[in-house]
Amino acid sequence: MQDRGKDQHAKKPRTNALTYREREFLKLYFGGMAQWRAYLATARTPVTETSAKSHAYRMLKRLRQKSQFQDLLVAGNLDDLRLIREINKRFRAKRTEFYQGKAVATLTDNTNLQRNTELLADILGRRKTEVELSGAVAVKGYIGWSPDNWDDPVPAPAEPVGDGAAAPADGALPDD
Repeated sequence: MQDRGKDQHAKKPRTNALTYREREFLKLYFGGMAQWRAYLATARTPVTETSAKSHAYRMLKRLRQKSQFQDLLVAGNLDDLRLIREINKRFRAKRTEFYQGKAVATLTDNTNLQRNTELLADILGRRKTEVELSGAVAVKGYIGWSPDNWDDPVPAPAEPVGDGAAAPADGALPDD
């Protein structure tokens, strides 16, 4: 006899275990494949590249919440301590300058330093994405202005056309 009090089509509660598909996705992703390509490789139905990027982002976001995902990171030595060590190592990155095929200097890699500074700011939640301006902002210039004309006087604004004023001599049509 059928139990009429239960909804037979209700979704099963989600478990914290990783599914086969999620494990395959992570295997490809941790293997160096872009997350959207890993999603395309494990998708059950064909999707576009744009959809794959969106779905892969959501899947990875959801997977990060699972305890098994965290266990995999710890088992793979990809925990917070490793992150700190790797970022610290990259802050000391050097690059070699060559002249006529011979190394002439070893310098701090400023490009790498900048990227890692931004990464660290993102991780710590201190990166600003918006800039607020307040107060009066003075801008010197006009349409067609270039820095070469910095000291030239700004031309006077054109006379308004309409309301009984004569049409300009350059042939522009007046407002109706």
